[in-house]
Amino acid sequence: MKPKTGHCLQRGVPWYTISVTDMKTIWKTAFSPQIKDSYTDYAVTRAIKVSKNNRVIWVVTLEDRKQLPLVRLEDGELEDVERMNKK
Repeated sequence: MKPKTGHCLQRGVPWYTISVTDMKTIWKTAFSPQIKDSYTDYAVTRAIKVSKNNRVIWVVTLEDRKQLPLVRLEDGELEDVERMNKK
């Protein structure tokens, strides 16, 4: 799957870029070991790359049998943003 990319414009100038990528591409990225080490029993369901002003932020949705965590990764820092329980 080719990454899907969209641009947000401010006064006609690109302000930030959002890319949604398939899971095969995600596991080839530099951050995959951090995700795998921190969330060993989870599968990645979606990953979104946000680029703005030389910053790259990954927003990753994970899943296991009981939970759906949402994590944020920027500059090697992994942050657990939200955790939803499955019913």
